[in-house]
Amino acid sequence: MNRSKLQIALVLVTALCVLLPIGFADNPPATYIVTQDQASVLFYQDGKLASVEPLAKGTTIRAESVSGDMVVTTYNGKPAYVQLKFLTIQDSVLVVAGDNTELFYYNDSGPTGLERLSKGVQITVEKQARDQVFTTYRGKPAYIKRQLLVTPQEFAGTAEKEASIAREKAEKILADAREKADQLTAEKMEHDIKQLRARVLNPQNSSPVAYYDQVITNEFRKFIATYPNSPHEAEVLGQINDWQAERDRVAAGSVKYAGDWMSKSNYEKYSRWDQALAFYRDGERQSAQNNWATAVQKFDAVLAFKHGGGIEIATQRQLAVALTKWLAVLSHDLQISTDKLASMRTAFQQAQAAVQQAQSKIKTPAQSRAVPVPSMTGIHAGAFAASMRAKDAMDNTQAEFNAARSRLDDAKAELDAAQAANDKLKQVVDQVKKRVPQDSQKVAKL
Repeated sequence: MNRSKLQIALVLVTALCVLLPIGFADNPPATYIVTQDQASVLFYQDGKLASVEPLAKGTTIRAESVSGDMVVTTYNGKPAYVQLKFLTIQDSVLVVAGDNTELFYYNDSGPTGLERLSKGVQITVEKQARDQVFTTYRGKPAYIKRQLLVTPQEFAGTAEKEASIAREKAEKILADAREKADQLTAEKMEHDIKQLRARVLNPQNSSPVAYYDQVITNEFRKFIATYPNSPHEAEVLGQINDWQAERDRVAAGSVKYAGDWMSKSNYEKYSRWDQALAFYRDGERQSAQNNWATAVQKFDAVLAFKHGGGIEIATQRQLAVALTKWLAVLSHDLQISTDKLASMRTAFQQAQAAVQQAQSKIKTPAQSRAVPVPSMTGIHAGAFAASMRAKDAMDNTQAEFNAARSRLDDAKAELDAAQAANDKLKQVVDQVKKRVPQDSQKVAKL
């Protein structure tokens, strides 16, 4: 009888092996303990039952998956099945693997409610039947699918994996940000080095010591500090050396002028000569453009240096010519100004006469100029009209007087301005007249 039952069991297991391929269920691994003496392990090969061996109570079974009421495992290195009814799960606490996991409350009549659990909630395992884990949650009997739970070690591994992925993402974001920052820094560095390359020493003239210090500290050394170990460091250090060397030479008392180094005394002599020569050439240009007043200023500036010699003789000759030409222009302008002033005096006198004429038409005193408006009672209309015409005439006379007075004021202002301009011009003419004979005599002696 027992042999017949075993044969039937073998047939059923064989059929189960054919219908349920290895790894069919999605249940995550778990560890079970054999709790009954009747337990057996069923080995299969190529989907067929190969052999059956008894399992001792207390034997540990590492489940690879749970399908129906069978635990799929590897025992003694061979694929095998163990019936779930002979086992008790060793992991007394499992952890919810994901958010919104469904947990069902139940009683003898069936499910009584549903609650969605968050990832990481711990479940105390009381028993497992087929693919369901039974527990007590919030003081009420409940069950949850085994495939939705993992062991604490697996959850910690998953959390670490997720944390590792998050760290990798964060590191990538940080690396991208650094790469972008490095790119911007490189672009800024190339922009700055171009500006420094344009900062070259003046090949003609030296500068004050403070200028060298400012460029070396605020530009060259700032670049070195901002971009340490840059590919341009040697180039910038070379610039610093060149600027420092010229700075020290200036500090020692030398001056670079027109490309040559010299003492300060020689510099003052040569620079004064060059300044005088520049004024002389400016005077020649102004003379060529008939700007005689400016030309006289330039030639006077040359003579102020008191260089003597050929440049002073040439300047005195040019100055005599410029003064003569300028005097001619001034005399012509003075004649025009004088004629204009005479015309303005005539206009002013005419305005005065017009005011006097308008004033004579106005009766004095002021009270006599008032024209009473007669009442219409008992007076003929013609008399009233004549009275009104007389009033209008008086108003017109007053208006003429006001206009004449305004013209007189304008003529007076113009006359005063013209007189002032004429006086100033005459003063300049007198000054130039005094110089022309003197300079002519100087030129005659040269």
